[in-house]
Amino acid sequence: MEITEANGGLDLEEIIKAAREAATTRSKDWILKQIRGAGSSEKETEEVLGDINATNAAESEVTPPETKKRQRNTSRGAKKGDKKDTGEPAESATPGPSKKAKTSNGFERGFKIPSTLVSHNKIPKNLRSASEYPEVVKEKIKKEIELGRVEGPLHTAPCELIISPLGVVPKKEAGKFRLIHHLSYPEGGSVNDGIDPAHCAVGYASVDDAVDLLRATGRGALMAKADIEAAFRLLPVHPESYHLLGFNFEGKTYFDKALPMGCSISCAYFEKFSTLLEWALHKQHPRGGKLHYLDDFLFIGKPNGQECQELLDTFQTLAASLGVPLAEDK
Repeated sequence: MEITEANGGLDLEEIIKAAREAATTRSKDWILKQIRGAGSSEKETEEVLGDINATNAAESEVTPPETKKRQRNTSRGAKKGDKKDTGEPAESATPGPSKKAKTSNGFERGFKIPSTLVSHNKIPKNLRSASEYPEVVKEKIKKEIELGRVEGPLHTAPCELIISPLGVVPKKEAGKFRLIHHLSYPEGGSVNDGIDPAHCAVGYASVDDAVDLLRATGRGALMAKADIEAAFRLLPVHPESYHLLGFNFEGKTYFDKALPMGCSISCAYFEKFSTLLEWALHKQHPRGGKLHYLDDFLFIGKPNGQECQELLDTFQTLAASLGVPLAEDK
């Protein structure tokens, strides 16, 4: 987590947008190949891309929640609408008492996945990528079991357990993969189809907000970045939602106990958690600029000062005290 100096001769906005575009395109091409290879329809393919892209974007752009400019993420065609009084996530904002209480309850009891899906008719085939990289999948499942985030293999799968396909997508680091749970399958009868899109709509800050804050700080501003590791997997699922998260690999049945990559509501829940983290950081260290986009946090301080380093140090201490792991290589 190295502190770098802003170069006033570069157009930071263009650099960030170009990096985001390249990373997103590369990911889409690879994912399309895997999903189409499994015989998925075009609509089904676009749905799972919608689920995945929200997190992929977080790895390739820096966007803030601190200013009032907002962009809506409409993953899986989430509609803009009023917040319903259901206790489910809506747009992110500085958390008030009710938002903090809901996030706290989520960690104490687990976050509910509000899908109305009752059952699937059959056990679907996994994505082609799962059969192309079976050792990767096995290692991922083993690790998740050890961390208490996956249960299984089950001796007898409950009849109400809904099974959805597994797959893997590459991370930016060579040879590293992310396990995805294709909860948008089958078309018209998936776990994600059973979730009201209004629950999945989430307000993100824009790249322009980060650029504005950097320019306001001035030429030579100091910047640092921190990335939360295994973002969605830090959020436990409520036991009442376990039956929605079954998967099968090599004839063995398991289910997720943490929010998976591929669930349409995961971004909304995690954005609420990240907003709470930023709020806590601001309470401890109100000086300097602090921005986040899902699991990426950006810190900006004045030139030739200690603001940036102090922000980074404070955030690392805060994360450690809460048991939130930070990626050491980013």
